[in-house]
Amino acid sequence: MSKKVITERDVNDALKKGLKSLEIPENALITPLAADRIKISGIGVVKAAPAPVHSHISFADDEAKRVVSVGCDHNGFQIKQVLMQMLKDSGFVVKDEGWYDSSPADYPEIAFRVAKAVSAGEAAFGIVIDATGNASAIVANKIKGVRAAVCYNEFTADSARSHNNSNLLALGAKSLGEETIKSVLKTFINTPYQGGRHQKRLDMMLKIENNSLK
Repeated sequence: MSKKVITERDVNDALKKGLKSLEIPENALITPLAADRIKISGIGVVKAAPAPVHSHISFADDEAKRVVSVGCDHNGFQIKQVLMQMLKDSGFVVKDEGWYDSSPADYPEIAFRVAKAVSAGEAAFGIVIDATGNASAIVANKIKGVRAAVCYNEFTADSARSHNNSNLLALGAKSLGEETIKSVLKTFINTPYQGGRHQKRLDMMLKIENNSLK
């Protein structure tokens, strides 16, 4: 039997009807956008199956490939704590490159630390978080060997990994809700590089990089 999927539209429809709670079937699936809408609107959820706080994230068995470098500015501090715990619960070794509280921080410095760790092979991949993800990605992509991608849903995360072999995920703490960010991270880590027809373009990308970044 297929499971009922609760979407953002379902939540919006309930709100338009003036409902104070949303009744859903047991074991229904709630999309990340719907979960964020529920959280923001404050509508109650009735008979929803409890979702696990930390879903399992898979990755390569090679221990060296389980090291993650994570960094943020002040905008991303809160969600960084959530993501680091998710990674640790799934067996990753997390290198916290800062920032360490909500006081103002300069994203170029933090993004540089994360990108350098990836470039030097000290981390299999990196995660940078600021308000939109764009600023940190711009910095990270100036480091040779780094392919930073700003991802805002599961599709962009899948494409970044499977097509571009991205090794650094840039996230926007002010442009995405918590559940969406967690879903993007899980997709990014669970998706392998496909190679094949994509390798030709990646080789072209690396040639440009080698000629431009000395």
